[in-house]
Amino acid sequence: CSDAEIIESRLKVSDYVVVNGAQSISTFYKNAGLLSDDLRVFVKVVALRDEDLARKITVNSNNQNSIKARDLRSNHALML
Repeated sequence: CSDAEIIESRLKVSDYVVVNGAQSISTFYKNAGLLSDDLRVFVKVVALRDEDLARKITVNSNNQNSIKARDLRSNHALML
């Protein structure tokens, strides 16, 4: 985002772009009437005006490695 500030315990964000979390935001929007006032969501907010750095953050935030079934074998009861 271009600017972020806390006003009366609320975060105000200007000119933002969602880098990772579009599915969550879409789900929240579609189900807005069902959301509890107690809902809290962890977010990472980065305020900057450097386009090269913003591009690097976008690439690195969306460059996750997929997890395969074999990667989870270490949690299997036999392995533990």
